[in-house]
Amino acid sequence: MRRMTANTVAVVEIAVRPRRFGVLLAGIAFVMAMLAVGCTTTVVADPDGPIHAQMHVHDGSNDDELFNDATARTVAVTLADISFTPSTLRAERDSLVELNLTNNGKLDHDFTIEKIDVDQATRRDGEVPAGHEHMDQYAVHVALRPGQTARLRLHLHEPGTYSFFCTVPGHRDAGMRGSLVID
Repeated sequence: MRRMTANTVAVVEIAVRPRRFGVLLAGIAFVMAMLAVGCTTTVVADPDGPIHAQMHVHDGSNDDELFNDATARTVAVTLADISFTPSTLRAERDSLVELNLTNNGKLDHDFTIEKIDVDQATRRDGEVPAGHEHMDQYAVHVALRPGQTARLRLHLHEPGTYSFFCTVPGHRDAGMRGSLVID
């Protein structure tokens, strides 16, 4: 289980064998309690294997803290029809990075990372484009209309290489993807 506090985006995984009915009920009760306080959840069940539940928590309570931290390194990232520039981003473990995202394309685009352990905060100039309101299955998801900008602050915890991509249908397959490398 990963750490979860009120001011982070966290993933909690529960794995139980279906034969362990009491543990299963406890897991379901936990999922229901987390949904009641505003989490989103994804449940995957395999009849012969464990049940996995993932919850993402982001209540926005650390947004000001992350945006008031002057130690952030700023990187401009341009989203266009069908690319990210730069397509490779590098950062140090436990660093704070601000991505200044700009959609210079003629289509909606987004900056998405499926799984990563981060604290995050986003500020944008306008509303979320239609169809992107419920993208909580991703750890990071910032959608932009043409000409729209957003500031995404990420406090990066774990070293590794993480893929980022655009979730608009066909964009990822057409090459709209890149890598975030955390040393």
